[in-house]
Amino acid sequence: MNAAVIVCYYEDEDNEEVFNCRHTFHLNGWNTPQDFKTYVHPHWLKYEAPNPYLHYMLGVFYIFLMFGSLIGNGVVIYIFTS
Repeated sequence: MNAAVIVCYYEDEDNEEVFNCRHTFHLNGWNTPQDFKTYVHPHWLKYEAPNPYLHYMLGVFYIFLMFGSLIGNGVVIYIFTS
């Protein structure tokens, strides 16, 4: 699995760990089968994979664009047929 881990901590003056965080994220191509990795340039495998919510946000945006274009084209068809 192609993943990176960020571990951060903060110690106070008594060397006691006060703040600890651990974040794991996947890099691009982490779920790509080995047969297809030869088609992906190694440059793109260095970057963090996008959050899945960005794909959902784009889908919602495209739905709004679709309804806007349907309404606009419907108005044009209505004007030309009347």
